[in-house]
Amino acid sequence: MIGGRRSGGWSRAGRLLGVLLGLQCALLPAGAVPPDGTGTRLVVASKPNAPPFEYTGTDGALDGYCVEVLRELARLEGLDLEFRALRNHEVWAAFDAGTVDVVSAAVYSEARTRRMEFSIPLAQVGYGLVVRAEGPGIRSERDLAGREVIVVQRSPMEAYAQGAGHRQRLAQDYEACLLDLARGAGDAALVPRVTWLHFSKRPEFRGLRMVPTEIYPYRMCLAVRKGDSLLLAKLNEGLFRLKERGDLDRIYEKHLGSLERTDLTLASAFRKLAGWILPALLVVGFLVHLAWTFVLRRLVKRRTADLQAELERRQETEAELARNLGALQAALAEVKQLSGLLPICAGCKKIRDERGGWQPVERYISENTEATFSHGMCPDCLAAYYPDFKPGNGAPAS
Repeated sequence: MIGGRRSGGWSRAGRLLGVLLGLQCALLPAGAVPPDGTGTRLVVASKPNAPPFEYTGTDGALDGYCVEVLRELARLEGLDLEFRALRNHEVWAAFDAGTVDVVSAAVYSEARTRRMEFSIPLAQVGYGLVVRAEGPGIRSERDLAGREVIVVQRSPMEAYAQGAGHRQRLAQDYEACLLDLARGAGDAALVPRVTWLHFSKRPEFRGLRMVPTEIYPYRMCLAVRKGDSLLLAKLNEGLFRLKERGDLDRIYEKHLGSLERTDLTLASAFRKLAGWILPALLVVGFLVHLAWTFVLRRLVKRRTADLQAELERRQETEAELARNLGALQAALAEVKQLSGLLPICAGCKKIRDERGGWQPVERYISENTEATFSHGMCPDCLAAYYPDFKPGNGAPAS
């Protein structure tokens, strides 16, 4: 619906439409009848049995959301309207014949734009699927294959069902659709959700129920004949003024508000609460994220400190190992070892070196190890070489 919060954009757009209308009327020849309907009676086609948009009230006069909007608009814009109550197929036959000027509750479709022009939307119309409570198991539109669907003649749902390939049973209005279904004709009926809510209170429809699914919503507008651009501009200007004054929202609430509130299914309730739940979930998620980030940072900081201390301990251990290794390598560098078989002369006891030379055993050992020699005599050699030497008599004579 175009109802909602007021804004400067609606006011500016309305004033612009007024200026354009003024300029176009000023260009008309003297005595000419303005084509916007001012000064002449406009015939409005309305359906007597399409509540809450159009219906016959208890006093026998036409009433409903679209009818009341048009009456308020005519009062503001100085239009003289004559309402004619016609069934849906009669409305479009009269429109095609040119005997009506305005259709008060016309659902927008691309096919219709070829022969009429639409005002700004008055409401969004969501269609639903009504079935018998004890009838065949129809839970969604997918279950309509091979079933007979009851639709209003020359309504958007007739074109919709035809495009979907469903078998159709035509009725003159939505009440006739529901009556046929309640009496056992057809398998389902396609009607506006708010229209079903209006009729569902009647005892003859207690055996019917609406399937919790919704056909793509359509825009409900006012419609004029193709080329009546001035009349269309006048209607749009009046709608803008009603919006500015708050009358449009008031009329909408009067006819549709209470019905929409009773249609609070689980899905629609979620959609209505999503505007509050989603921001709340985002805030809670953000706070949880902050708390988790804080805890995670503390854990990372603590773990980093532990790893740093462990790294320092390992570095100290590695440094100590390196020092010990250097000391061992230095000690090993000072040690010379002899290993393997040494070729030694059996007579003079000289040792053959790697170059093939023979060296005294003292020189070979001194050159290949860290050992040094100091010479002396064992008792046997002393007796052999110095037989006159007696122990305690000093060194033997040379």
